[in-house]
Amino acid sequence: MYTCKEFFIQCFCIKNKIDFLILDSYILCR
Repeated sequence: MYTCKEFFIQCFCIKNKIDFLILDSYILCR
């Protein structure tokens, strides 16, 4: 499961205690 939080135009995704910074890719955060 991914935990996505929208922050302005950035989406922070957390998986397996690993922080991923995905820019302009909301779909990848799902």
